[in-house]
Amino acid sequence: MLVWSVQNTIVRDRLLEGHVHRVPWLQVGAADRKPFEAMADAMRAAGTEFETAPIWAWRGEGSNAAMAEVCQMLLSERDREADLVILRLQVPAGLAHLSSYSRWQDFYLGGDGVQTWSEMAEADDDASQVTLPHLEPSWLVESLPVPPPLY
Repeated sequence: MLVWSVQNTIVRDRLLEGHVHRVPWLQVGAADRKPFEAMADAMRAAGTEFETAPIWAWRGEGSNAAMAEVCQMLLSERDREADLVILRLQVPAGLAHLSSYSRWQDFYLGGDGVQTWSEMAEADDDASQVTLPHLEPSWLVESLPVPPPLY
């Protein structure tokens, strides 16, 4: 499955050096901990075993317009000052956990009800969000610059 993810250049460089990238739970801020744990629990319930925090990606080739739109939505000005790149990755479908970004945001922002994200993806047209347990060096297809802000 082809996906793309916004990552720091350090992640790209480590992948190019042959290292697997995992996100330690210590790097997840307190405000994000509960929703990230809920996503990790859903991934485990779907059969993916791992002990680190999930890594977010987006399904598809990532057209310039799609990447620009997602980056506009997700990246703050401060984020854009960081050394970020877009990684295109070819990941095993069995490790790619699809879910609805809009329903995830509802939950993340305090919405009620916890469903498995997979069930949401099947019931929703907005199933482009992908979470992964880690990134493997062999998955890296290419690295691209983050598109400039749309406005």
